[in-house]
Amino acid sequence: MASEVAYCTKLPTELWVRCWTRSTSQDLRSLVLVCRYFRAVCQPLLFQNLEIEAPAPEDVDRTN
Repeated sequence: MASEVAYCTKLPTELWVRCWTRSTSQDLRSLVLVCRYFRAVCQPLLFQNLEIEAPAPEDVDRTN
């Protein structure tokens, strides 16, 4: 039985990164679920531009 090489690893990682750099967060979340290789490549891109929204200080209820 011959060892199979995944089609996605035949292209250089840099090429995949270049292709997905402009992808939306939703697209990257979907790509992360495709395979382990895509997860390793896409996950850093997904968290590279992570934005966390917090309420304004005046909107926080401080009575607790």
